[in-house]
Amino acid sequence: MVTVPRRRMVVDESICRNCGKCLVTRGCKYMAALRIDRDEPPYIDMGRCTLCGACLQNCPFGAVVLVAAEHE
Repeated sequence: MVTVPRRRMVVDESICRNCGKCLVTRGCKYMAALRIDRDEPPYIDMGRCTLCGACLQNCPFGAVVLVAAEHE
């Protein structure tokens, strides 16, 4: 049996410019990209995220990355 690692989307805070015009939150049709605090980068709620990749394309700075999820 082959085990496929789970993946998740995250916002790399070292790349995010917190531009205030966040296309990641505006472009997510599943409302998985949330802005909790104006002074913080957006957060991707993996309970809503379908890994469609729209957020990867929407961020002009490339701050959203797909990573292997830690085993829980």
